[in-house]
Amino acid sequence: MNKSITINPCRILLLAGVLFIAAFQPILHATPYASGITNDNGTIHFHLNESGGTVVVTYEDGTTNANFNGQNTGTNLPSTYDTGGYSFSLAGHTTYSIAVSKTGIGAAGMEPNVIQTTNSSVYATNLCLQGFGNPRGLAVDANPTSPWFGNVYVSRGGTTVAQTVLYNMYSDGSWGSAGPAGSTAGVSWVTTDFHSVSPYKISVAADGRLIVGDWANANTGVWLVDPNLVTNEVLLGPVGAGPSSGVHSGEVGRPVLLGDLNTGATLLTVDADFPTTQPGSILVYSNITASALSTGLGWQNAPDVVGPQVTLNYNQTIGQGFYFCPSLCVGPNGYVYSGEYRGGVSAGDLASVQVYNNIITN
Repeated sequence: MNKSITINPCRILLLAGVLFIAAFQPILHATPYASGITNDNGTIHFHLNESGGTVVVTYEDGTTNANFNGQNTGTNLPSTYDTGGYSFSLAGHTTYSIAVSKTGIGAAGMEPNVIQTTNSSVYATNLCLQGFGNPRGLAVDANPTSPWFGNVYVSRGGTTVAQTVLYNMYSDGSWGSAGPAGSTAGVSWVTTDFHSVSPYKISVAADGRLIVGDWANANTGVWLVDPNLVTNEVLLGPVGAGPSSGVHSGEVGRPVLLGDLNTGATLLTVDADFPTTQPGSILVYSNITASALSTGLGWQNAPDVVGPQVTLNYNQTIGQGFYFCPSLCVGPNGYVYSGEYRGGVSAGDLASVQVYNNIITN
């Protein structure tokens, strides 16, 4: 499989985005949904991401469940953070659907029991559902066909093994399979890095697995972690590589995996030090397959493309510019979006949102 990749930068100031938002007020719609759906010997369990939803459970013969008919039952339900979830029985039926609806208020508002902050050690239902310090990355499984749809993932850095973990939560903010202690997923994350960036930024792959980057020099790399945060597989190695490896160095940006590892996937990262002459560049690795990862050492080929530097304000002389580093996301149009936060280090520094025309041809 041959792939040609061209990246052309078009930089857009953050200020322009702020003015656009101020000029056009969107019409807001409520977006409640059911997630975390499991079948326990014919009993279906699910979670609601927000309060006030109406739930209708319909079976294959067109009948509705007595407890969730949307008329006099299953209406104005609270999110399941305090209840542990909802359930119903198949009761001899073979298939079902769960429909959730809600009438929005037409104005911006924060649900009272939505996760509002995680940078706290205080657990308070009305303030923040789950509290822990040093969050480094955030990702949500937004694929409605995924068994883990709605799951929220957080990576945490720290100076102890108990702090350098990954968390998973249901869409309502209640703890997922890893529980309040989180999980290392079997990776020996670094606790001695000055910036506590192990594990670092994260994203969710098409198959529901978590893509985890590590910026710590001794452990830099990218991992595939199963949605329940139990097992791991090295995606980009060698682990702890430096610029001399010719492959990668510090994984400072949010790693993004596109495509299917069975047919050939593409990994995008932002690297702090590779190449040394162009730090903070987008790196593109193509044609990564599951068979190529079978050695357990990860993808160790040089990047196919060294894209533009996204850290516009990097100061080579004093070595600053990466501590508020960019993330990456890819839109359905194939564009790559990146944000640069840091400003004021030296003349010409610029906080910005950047858009890159990313063309990938199979």
